[in-house]
Amino acid sequence: MRVFFDARKRKEAVTMKKPCELVKALMASEGLTREEAEDIRREMREQISYGENPEDVLADYGLEPDYIFDLI
Repeated sequence: MRVFFDARKRKEAVTMKKPCELVKALMASEGLTREEAEDIRREMREQISYGENPEDVLADYGLEPDYIFDLI
C-alpha cells in the first residue's frame, strides 16, 4: 500500500489501494486507465448481482475464471 502526503497537511496521510488483479488485467489487455477498469469491474459486479454467472461475465471480456474472486 502506498502512502501519499498532502503538501497542505503533512500530518495527514492519504492511502491509495493497489488495484486488484482483475483491474490490472483489464488495464493491460484493453489499454484502459485505472478509472475505466474500475468502472468495468463495477459493471461486472452489478451483472453478477442480477444473477449472471461470474464465469460468463469474465468470458465476455476475454478473461479467465481466475479473476472470479475479484468480483465476489
